Amino acid sequence: MPLAEHLFTLEGRNMATRMLVSRRTMLWTGAALLIVIIAVVLMRGFLPTSITIDEVADGSVESVELFEYTYGVISQEVSRTVIDSPDVVPELTRAFVDMPASSFRAAEHELKGRPATAYRFHLANGDNVEVTQVFIDEQNVAVFWPDGSLYTSKWGRPFEGFYDELGTTETVSGEFIPVAALPDQQ
Repeated sequence: MPLAEHLFTLEGRNMATRMLVSRRTMLWTGAALLIVIIAVVLMRGFLPTSITIDEVADGSVESVELFEYTYGVISQEVSRTVIDSPDVVPELTRAFVDMPASSFRAAEHELKGRPATAYRFHLANGDNVEVTQVFIDEQNVAVFWPDGSLYTSKWGRPFEGFYDELGTTETVSGEFIPVAALPDQQ
């Protein structure tokens, strides 16, 4: 075989080998990228994001009703504290601005009997915004968002009367508690 044909054959083999390696590299890179995309999509529901109640974040809250009760216990009397102090209201609203939270699915039996705090924010325009926290464990709080969504967050703990002296506290019928129904039960 003449030298020119021999070089052409070797060069052709090298090029074919390089193309094969390039295809394998592209396939592995593509597969790795696809795995990363799938992992990000799947983890999106588990990784905390930051959520905010916009109506509460803008500083238009004039007063807050706090209802402390046991979640899922029907026809109970509950403690309601009304706070309208301009020094205390921002402290209560701050908890719902950039709250780290993840989507959450819970069964009624997981929440029933747990301590809960419901908030009714009274806005300057006359509207109300309601949100409820149910305290499952330390740093494990179910949060019923105003739009009906359910989240879990590490933020929050039972007040156990902490704000009683900072507002007007009374015992009221459980019918005054903001609704906190699981999304599939609404």
